[in-house]
Amino acid sequence: MNISKQREEYIYGNFFENDNPDYEKLATLNTEELHYLATIVNWDSDIPTIQWIINQPTCSKATALMLFWQAQPMDFLCYSLKAKSIDDDISIFELIKNIMLKFQQNFYIEADIHYDPQEDMPVEDVVPEFMKNPTSGEESYVYYEKKDIWYGYWKNLQSTLSRINDRMELFNIAYFLGITSGKPENAKMILEHSLCDKGIALLVYWRLKTYLVIYTATDEILAEIIENIRRNKYPEVIAYNPLQDENIKSLNSKLKWSIPDVMKQPV
Repeated sequence: MNISKQREEYIYGNFFENDNPDYEKLATLNTEELHYLATIVNWDSDIPTIQWIINQPTCSKATALMLFWQAQPMDFLCYSLKAKSIDDDISIFELIKNIMLKFQQNFYIEADIHYDPQEDMPVEDVVPEFMKNPTSGEESYVYYEKKDIWYGYWKNLQSTLSRINDRMELFNIAYFLGITSGKPENAKMILEHSLCDKGIALLVYWRLKTYLVIYTATDEILAEIIENIRRNKYPEVIAYNPLQDENIKSLNSKLKWSIPDVMKQPV
């Protein structure tokens, strides 16, 4: 892209991490500058800017397609395209649907900007069948509530785990991993606890895959859990069935729509 350093600094200074952008200033950006902005947006704070970009007649196919895949559309295949309320961020789902519709309408312009969806498409993930099997043992139950675990537990997890001497309590903490925040290092601490059994390890595995896949450390932990379960490292004490866990969308939801082939082709 042919953008001067001065314009890059202008765009970064005015629109990066800005949830209330100046739309008059945004309107001065040309097609290449819009694409540059799309490459630096923060998905946690710049959603209004992203929504504005995809609605501009100066937006290129490459820019729109890049934003489509960075929105992680695979996570939303379990929802009807007509859904008005979902467990995930509805604004991201609306953005994904908007881009698809505009592609069908040939809204976006051709430009000397190129993008290959393979850069952001998830690699096909093959989960060993044994990772979907239930464990046997004491029937598991959840007695904590979200408000009991919310944030505070993850900030002081090491201290919390050091006092735990009840396996079901460890299960309860693992149950909320990702649901009430938490990071891969929290999963590691749970897995390394002396009371961690096969059911808890399996629960941690599916919580990581469902909620914490964005972290680079997650893949290594997932592979480690698979190998440890394959080698029967964990005792089987608590019963846990992934197929009955309503929080695991990838196992419990049938796909409601598919991504059009045109959205998978480089431009």
